[in-house]
Amino acid sequence: MVDTNRLLDKNVIIRFCNRLLSSKMIDIYALGSNESLAARFSYRLQSLGIMCSLHNSHNPLYIQYNQNQSKRVSLIIVSHHANDTIINIAKSLKEKNIYTLALCPKSEKELMFLVHECLHFSVMHHEDYENICTCFAIEYVLDVICSI
Repeated sequence: MVDTNRLLDKNVIIRFCNRLLSSKMIDIYALGSNESLAARFSYRLQSLGIMCSLHNSHNPLYIQYNQNQSKRVSLIIVSHHANDTIINIAKSLKEKNIYTLALCPKSEKELMFLVHECLHFSVMHHEDYENICTCFAIEYVLDVICSI
């Protein structure tokens, strides 16, 4: 958690939270094990009165339909490496100029160029604890966003 806290850019968090508060809708994209973390985050945002939807696949028609709606924000959650589905989602969001924040490890380079801003977390390279530490790191960043 200490390493993740050092990696967090407080200005990015504040900008993202300001966009969240002024947005009409937030779209959260997460696949696999990240989906349960994203579902909890979505529930907490909805309990705060922020409308959001959770997506676990690439739906270009949804993105196309919502491109003209102003004040829309997207969050992409990646725990290890962005797969082709996440890259395609990020490309579609970038083409439609929808503000997108990626929550990903610092080693994720390809996704960084497809989104507006990134929040990084620390990934422990210890095989026995890697998945648990990654989940805690993602949960920590999402908790910081909710608390703001």
